[in-house]
Amino acid sequence: MACGPCLAAHLLAVCRHHQNSCRSSPFDAYVLIWYTMKHIDLLTINEGDDVWIRTLTLCLALICTDSVVAAAKVHVVGLFPGAAVLLVNGKRHLVKTGQSAGGVLLVATGNNSATISIGGQLRTMPLGQQSTVDNKELSESVIQLAKSSDGHYWTSGKINGRSVRMVVDTNSYDIRISATQAQQLGLRYKNGKRQMYKTENGEGVGYRIFLKMVSVGSITAQNIVASVTPGTHPILLGMSFLRRTRLTNKNNVLFIEPKY
Repeated sequence: MACGPCLAAHLLAVCRHHQNSCRSSPFDAYVLIWYTMKHIDLLTINEGDDVWIRTLTLCLALICTDSVVAAAKVHVVGLFPGAAVLLVNGKRHLVKTGQSAGGVLLVATGNNSATISIGGQLRTMPLGQQSTVDNKELSESVIQLAKSSDGHYWTSGKINGRSVRMVVDTNSYDIRISATQAQQLGLRYKNGKRQMYKTENGEGVGYRIFLKMVSVGSITAQNIVASVTPGTHPILLGMSFLRRTRLTNKNNVLFIEPKY
């Protein structure tokens, strides 16, 4: 006669493997459930010993949940110059090149196909084709940026709640903002520390300030060092923000995810 806690522990280990691998099919889950129910009459149930019951219930819950959410579906339903309509898990998104929706990044569009990035893997999908992908690759907390035609990685974000476009620059110590952009954002930068900066036109006077809040996607940081400098350069998203993230580059797609 089987030991209840022993069988429960064995099933829990199998269940954890099933959940972590995310390769098992729903049929595999049903087989494991059938195995559990078939052997449940072999268990020795002692009065007051319900640990195995709770464990088996947890096993079945994890298996069933994993079977339902392990796979996600991506479907290209419309194509436009520089944009595409994607169905991600049944939700329709109009996505421009370089933007992402539901963890799917649109890299490029053609006459009859779209190139997308999921988890760093590039896929070219013809119009009307559906692809099933691992949900582990579709993390909303991970930002995906496709390299633009100028060789840079551009992203939308917010500075103190105001929407901006920024270019990722790992060579910049902090966030660099031109004086014109700082005025448009309502930054009182002249209250900051005055110092000299090297610019494309030589040295110039700038100001070191702190930004209350900087957001890129779901990643938000507070009290970020920035510099307001002369010139007309774009906003540079530098290391004062990026050091709080992990950066990974795969197939000319930059992944930004929070460290904490």
